[in-house]
Formats: sequence, structure tokens, C-alpha cells
Amino acid sequence: MTLDVSGPLPDPHADPPVLNVQLRTEAQRYRDHLVDVDFRGERTIELDGPSADRVLRELPPGPGTYRVKSTMLDADLSRSVALDLRWMRGAVEDGVVVRVARLEVLLDDGRYHIHGRE
Repeated sequence: MTLDVSGPLPDPHADPPVLNVQLRTEAQRYRDHLVDVDFRGERTIELDGPSADRVLRELPPGPGTYRVKSTMLDADLSRSVALDLRWMRGAVEDGVVVRVARLEVLLDDGRYHIHGRE
């Protein structure tokens, strides 16, 4: 996945904005992939696996979004129907804008890899 980020640089003493790249299946199962948006300009990011532990520790979803349990259950990600992007921390109030310049999802024997290529 290649992101192009613009806006003011984050405060080096504060936690950076966090973008959640989330795969969703027909059965409403989710896989969260957290990206620290601590850079500006274009950058290719490879996400090898979900960030469920980090979501639970640092950034649990609000009650109006989705049930945490739905991120912990097995999911057949070859049946993904959506890629959701949501801010988990910062960015909106900081004037940060992210554009997805390229996205590539590879499925391999039920496992998945999200990565970008220039």
C-alpha cells in the first residue's frame, strides 16, 4: 500500500496519528492493520498481519463502531468485501490528509498480504 500524506508534521513529543486499514468479510469479521502516520510525502507500507493485540492495548474501538470480538474470530479473508480506512488517533484535528496512491492485496492459501509496489 502506498500512502501520500500531507499536512503539518506531528509533534515529536506526542503520539503520531494512527490509520486503521481494515479488511471486512461478509460475515462482519474484521482484521485491523494499524499504521503510524509519522511521515509526510509518499511511502510504501507493507502490512504482513493484523494488529489485534495493539488495537486491544492502545486503541480499542468505540462502542458505536464494531464489537472487539469480531476482530478475534477466524475469518476467511478471501471473502473480504470491503477495505475500510478509519482514523484511530489524531489526524483529523491535526489537518493531516492521506491519499491511497496504490493498494495491492494478495491472497495465498487463505493467508493474505497487503503491500504496495511503485
